[in-house]
Amino acid sequence: MIRFPANASILTVMIALASLLPGSAARAEGTEHSATHSSMKEERAKLKAACESDAKTLCADVTPGEGRVASCLDSKENQLSPQCKTVWTDTKTKISKAMDKANVNFRKNCSTDAQKFCADVPSGRGRILDCLTQHEQSLSSSCTNFLSEIEKKLNQMMG
Repeated sequence: MIRFPANASILTVMIALASLLPGSAARAEGTEHSATHSSMKEERAKLKAACESDAKTLCADVTPGEGRVASCLDSKENQLSPQCKTVWTDTKTKISKAMDKANVNFRKNCSTDAQKFCADVPSGRGRILDCLTQHEQSLSSSCTNFLSEIEKKLNQMMG
């Protein structure tokens, strides 16, 4: 069974998915991981620098992990400092674009398998990925390869 790192958030999974877009010159040259990982680290650092005090003030009662602080900040977007709000909005836009690309690539490689094995599984929160990993032995080669690439990329990104 394909195992995703326990500390991998759905966001991290989606960024890893987006980095697996077909035809990526960087991936072909072997620089994709480094560029994606570096970009992700830069975005986190930018977001932390701009929003750390907002998070401490507005989300002090929130236990970090599994996107809870991000959800808190998102729910209080109208209360964010101007600097945080600018970086927060920019980051959300980048994530949305990455998720759109990831969704297209996922459908290209695994839609038949998802329909066959997971038609009754609600989408969201990684449930389709979980379903597919439960049917690993029966998946098409394109979906198996795609999920293996995601696992490899996540393990690299998560250290």
